[in-house]
Amino acid sequence: MPVHTDLDIMMRRIEQNPKDIRVVKQSLLSIISICDGDTNAGIRFHYIGGLSTLRNLARSDVPSRIKETILYTLGSLAEVNSFCQKSLCIHQYFYEIMSFVLDKESSLELKMISVCSLLALVSKNRAGQRVLRESGCFPVLKGLFSVTIVTSEIDFSDETFKKKYHLWYAVCRTLCASLTRPRNKENQDICSSILPDALAMIETCMTPEVLCPLCRFIGVTVSGNISIQKSFTSHGGLDVLAKRFTKIAGVSHLNIGNAKMAVALTNAISVTIIDNAPGSIILGKYQVVPKLLTLLLLDSLKSEEKASILVTLGRCIESCGENLNLLLLNNGLKQIISCFSEAQYEDVSSIILIVMLNSKVFAEKLLSKFFAYISQGISELRNQGKVGGHSMETEETLPKEQHQKEGNKV
Repeated sequence: MPVHTDLDIMMRRIEQNPKDIRVVKQSLLSIISICDGDTNAGIRFHYIGGLSTLRNLARSDVPSRIKETILYTLGSLAEVNSFCQKSLCIHQYFYEIMSFVLDKESSLELKMISVCSLLALVSKNRAGQRVLRESGCFPVLKGLFSVTIVTSEIDFSDETFKKKYHLWYAVCRTLCASLTRPRNKENQDICSSILPDALAMIETCMTPEVLCPLCRFIGVTVSGNISIQKSFTSHGGLDVLAKRFTKIAGVSHLNIGNAKMAVALTNAISVTIIDNAPGSIILGKYQVVPKLLTLLLLDSLKSEEKASILVTLGRCIESCGENLNLLLLNNGLKQIISCFSEAQYEDVSSIILIVMLNSKVFAEKLLSKFFAYISQGISELRNQGKVGGHSMETEETLPKEQHQKEGNKV
């Protein structure tokens, strides 16, 4: 049976039984299956009015579960079919989704699926990122991000909390998707206003399900944006990350959850100090480098996680002599070499080269300071000699005395 016939049949079944949850759900799942991987099927579904019919049905007086299934379907079609994604990236549809999120009668499940539909529209899609901003969705998403869950009330055994968490997690992912791939500076500037809320949650959170998405959000918000990086650092954001990291890294060996949180914080810190030298100096104050070295010893971490730790180490020592000194004092270079093999990690040799070069520069700076200190001391001694009326041995008189001694020997 041709694909377009299957789609026509599914749509007729929905139109004839709009309030039958079983029929609508089965038909919509079939439509998703048909369009998945078949661009022509997605185009066909649009031209037979499928997308507009589902949008109208979602706005009608149908049970909440049917609305949830419809929004899930539209989001899935946008995710698997670029033509459907483009067709749905219009301001009016974004307004419709926001109406479900803002409706006090909407269930937490319906709100969560609505936000997931937005996620499908903005993921890897600059046009969707722009429409999200222009249609006024950010204030709503920012509000949900900040108030949906309270870290002091985290309890995954409670069903109500789990529903709230699923909504919050969907919001967090949507905000992240609106900022990256491609990077969107306008959206970064908007989301930077909720960085204080993210930091406040990180300060009290000891749950990887919450802390890891928070670190991801901070990372994509500051990534490649020097002005946000500097503002974030100057307002104490990096201090919060560094303090939290050193605390969690200290207990990272106790369980895998702690280790995952430490790695997430590592990644957020790494992004924050790119092209931000003052940030590296702050990390030296909190002894971040020795804690990074302890993470490399954890067998529970995956190879890519250890590689990200290594990248962070490289960034720490690039612009801060104190961090390099800490690396050398803690036998870090030997530890890096022993923990990694070049066959597994292509970046290891380049990072080690960076360490070696920076060690050379660091040593040269120390030697230069040492010579400057000695010269200053000699000058002070000379000055003291002149004030006290005592003759000082100088570079001019010393050779003469040496000649006299040599003459006496003869």
